[in-house]
Amino acid sequence: MVNLCDLKKEPQINYPTFWNYKVIFEVHIKASEIFQEILGQREYKFEHSNSSASGKYQSYLLNVYV
Repeated sequence: MVNLCDLKKEPQINYPTFWNYKVIFEVHIKASEIFQEILGQREYKFEHSNSSASGKYQSYLLNVYV
């Protein structure tokens, strides 16, 4: 893996591309509705990735095309 600080220049990011996010909600929140409300017509996909040991939280991997 390359440390970007060692390159002494700005990273090159080619757009459009997918940005990946880890999103955490309380278990009663409907992730699909939240993602649709916020992202609307943008291309995105998500999948459930984990639930907390206590069952209070759930996490998702969200990929958004930017």
